Amino acid sequence: MVEPLPPELYDTILQLVTDNSALRICSLVCHVWLHITRHRLYDKIIVSESGLQTFLVLLCAPHNAFIRYTRHLELPSWGPPSVPAKALLHSLASFVRLAELRLRSLVVLPDSNEDDDTALHPDVLHLTLLQLDSAFADLAQFKSLLRRMPALKHLKLGSVNWGTAYSNLHDSAAHPHQAPIALRTLDFRVPSDEAKSADECFLSWTALQVSELVTVHVWGPISSARLALMGTFISTIGINLAALHVEFGYDGSHIASVDFAALPALTSLRLTFDGSGYSRTWTAYYEHHLPQLLERLPMDNIIANLTVDVIRTQMFLWSWGLPDFSRLRSALRRVNVARLETLEFRVRCNGHTVDESGMLAEGHYPDTASDPTSGEAGEQPQQGQMCGPALLVRSRVVGNLGFPVVGSNLKCLVTLFDD
Repeated sequence: MVEPLPPELYDTILQLVTDNSALRICSLVCHVWLHITRHRLYDKIIVSESGLQTFLVLLCAPHNAFIRYTRHLELPSWGPPSVPAKALLHSLASFVRLAELRLRSLVVLPDSNEDDDTALHPDVLHLTLLQLDSAFADLAQFKSLLRRMPALKHLKLGSVNWGTAYSNLHDSAAHPHQAPIALRTLDFRVPSDEAKSADECFLSWTALQVSELVTVHVWGPISSARLALMGTFISTIGINLAALHVEFGYDGSHIASVDFAALPALTSLRLTFDGSGYSRTWTAYYEHHLPQLLERLPMDNIIANLTVDVIRTQMFLWSWGLPDFSRLRSALRRVNVARLETLEFRVRCNGHTVDESGMLAEGHYPDTASDPTSGEAGEQPQQGQMCGPALLVRSRVVGNLGFPVVGSNLKCLVTLFDD
């Protein structure tokens, strides 16, 4: 009798099968292959609106594979509350591997007892990442949802609009044993200028959940009306803020509103500036606002990585003329930025995607020399071997910033990303 191969060897072999149809055929070979292929086939499930009813039927099957193997689940919007929608939400508690959940809408369960969280939302004990895309009825339901996810570490919120109803911020009396969620990453869109008091309540409550080093991404972009509110929030969690990504709108001077003295643990800063397509706003951003940010950094800051996003509109303007980089070049050589190790330009390149086999889209080139200022990166690629946006930034920006910096370990990186 032939001795069976170790399951690890089967797993390694089946990892080479990337086609789902082929994986389904492989699942019929034997019980060992069935288990391995199901991990692959059911690991990530995205349910469409048209497939929601079918998914509910499959969940009711006595031996469905979803609850055993699904790690990432995305559910669609389902309109008004309904019995099937409630059943779907409560079925999440039975998923034994579910670690990542994306809800395109939050189910509102009317006539539920707010003192009983399980009547509103189920326990999802192993969930570490939650993404919510649309509006909530009120802050109380949002907090009720999060109370049922004790392992949650990563929270991403889309178009949040709390409406006019929101619960008491200090609700420890109702939940005396509720510990902070201890988020590690928080990603949220800045709310609109309506319902300001509800937004303040949300940000204040969220700040209480930050009990360890955290990465925050604030996008929107931030309007003038929301600037003070966001500044207060960032300062409140400042002692635990390790990485910050902020998106600004038309006025690039808003970046100067961040109080970096209140962020002693910050090691990574990423800035995205919309600029609204106006040449003068981009010019002011690079000639004044960005240098001013570096000049205002405290002497004891520990920021090691600064990332500047470069969008398509900006590259179009750069192809016609560049701003004066002299002040930014000087700011990068100041004593208070001596701990800065990398300045990264994240350049948007339309269609720069990688398929399942790791191949770039046709007409695109890998960023083979990610560090254009270091001899360690090897020979620089020729013009024909570069994507156009990368070539533009390398040829017209990096050189004007005076890289490499003599006597400094500061490197300038150029990376590409798609929309």
